[in-house]
Amino acid sequence: MELRDYIRILQKNWIVILVLLIVGLAGGGAYAYLQAPKYVTSTQLYVSVRTEGAATGDLVQGTTFARQMVTSYVDTIGTALVLDPVIEELGLDLTARQLAGKVSASTPLNTVMITIAVTDTDPERAAEIANQTAVSFTDAVQNTLERPAAPPVRTSRCS
Repeated sequence: MELRDYIRILQKNWIVILVLLIVGLAGGGAYAYLQAPKYVTSTQLYVSVRTEGAATGDLVQGTTFARQMVTSYVDTIGTALVLDPVIEELGLDLTARQLAGKVSASTPLNTVMITIAVTDTDPERAAEIANQTAVSFTDAVQNTLERPAAPPVRTSRCS
């Protein structure tokens, strides 16, 4: 087909093309208008290893250990161990699985930072869930995952 053939098809069917374009734009606009707004909020945690009076070599090993643990910790955030206390504390009418659908956790490569993001239709509730998840996660790490008398890993909120 040559350009002339395409132009002839457009001239012959321009009304159909215009109607389909208008219907598509109206349908897309209606869908976007009917969607409830979603808000995303996040909090960050810094994971460190207890290093009181440690030598430089111990600090390097501690940082390497924390980086390795962070990847495992990210997977823990979406579990009932962390989310059940959040549900109880905030009085949410959700299961841990439902709440896990709203909560995501990530860590940038080669860092000891964990970002917890929450998506919800209510911005205040999203912030409450994110902050309480950070508290619950810190408690789970210190009291359940790392049980020694002095937990080797400490998390601190950055925001």
